Amino acid sequence: MVLKPAEDTPVSATLLARLALEAGMPAGVLNVVHGYGPDSAGQALTEHAGVDRITFTGESGTGRVISRAASANLTPVSLELGGKGANLVFAAAALDNAVDWSIRAIFTNAGQVCLAGSRLFVQREVYDEFLARFVAAAEAMRIGDPKDPPTELGPLASQEHHRKVRGYLDGVEADGGKILTGGLGDSGVGRDGGNFSREFFTEPKAVVMQIS
Repeated sequence: MVLKPAEDTPVSATLLARLALEAGMPAGVLNVVHGYGPDSAGQALTEHAGVDRITFTGESGTGRVISRAASANLTPVSLELGGKGANLVFAAAALDNAVDWSIRAIFTNAGQVCLAGSRLFVQREVYDEFLARFVAAAEAMRIGDPKDPPTELGPLASQEHHRKVRGYLDGVEADGGKILTGGLGDSGVGRDGGNFSREFFTEPKAVVMQIS
């Protein structure tokens, strides 16, 4: 097996391979190759005739490129291209528990998870109460260095990703929504060069948006 992690997040895959060796997996069974996608490691792997199967987790645009590359050798491909996962909250739910898990679903790893629960469908009878509790829980999150154990919300992985998220926020009002709390600074560069929200310096807040 050859694992090619995203170029912005290489460390966890490397640690996984080291742990596999420590656990007794024979050398060469799990391999980690670092590099970029186009014209580099990713392209070489997906186009190689010696690869028996390809699995990919990421954005749909890259998934299309991989599918085309694999088709030349009829290499089987399995794609997990994310989406907009939704949490459903009904009136009979234990709201504190529902808020807790909804917060975890969207803010774990600063929301940089392919299955992040970025949407909420809440039954009308408990909508206002749930939303108030959710906003309060988001505002109470501790923002800081991800290596610091008390931190609950760290920075985004790159300035490029920050610009992408900034674009989402800039379009909220045009889509008929509003930002209930939090936000991102214009530069996206916070303390120690991290891509934090601007409230990292003043009143720490996660971002909560409401779309009608």
